[in-house]
Amino acid sequence: MTVRLAARTDATAIAGLASQLGYEPSVAHVGRALGRATNSPERAVFVAEDSTGSVIGWTAVVLETTLTDAPYGLIQGLVVDASFRGEGIGRALLETARDWTFARGAESLRVRANVVRTDAHAFYGRLGFVRVKDQALFRLETTANGPVF
Repeated sequence: MTVRLAARTDATAIAGLASQLGYEPSVAHVGRALGRATNSPERAVFVAEDSTGSVIGWTAVVLETTLTDAPYGLIQGLVVDASFRGEGIGRALLETARDWTFARGAESLRVRANVVRTDAHAFYGRLGFVRVKDQALFRLETTANGPVF
């Protein structure tokens, strides 16, 4: 298994892996996101490949700065193909994201996980991540006439 920076040509594999967690991004959307990531010093997407060169996992990380926190890296997604879980691929992807984050001067690496993904919570805990807080996510959507509220 090898970990490398993702390329736009990985969009189909990344979208397919995301569907294993219930997300359904279009390949076009993933391709655009990969384009933004490859053109930004504050974003990176890494993929894990098996010995045949097939993409079997990915993670996306972004550097964040806020008015109240020191710069930190935020994992925006992590997926390992279900048939390869438990083989150290997620750990390798997170190690790569961690190293990328800290090399850019960030003081911490953060990840959010849906409250129902208890296996993910245990995984992150085994790697040394500490649960800091629980949150509720709110979303305001827009319509053709603009935001509604």
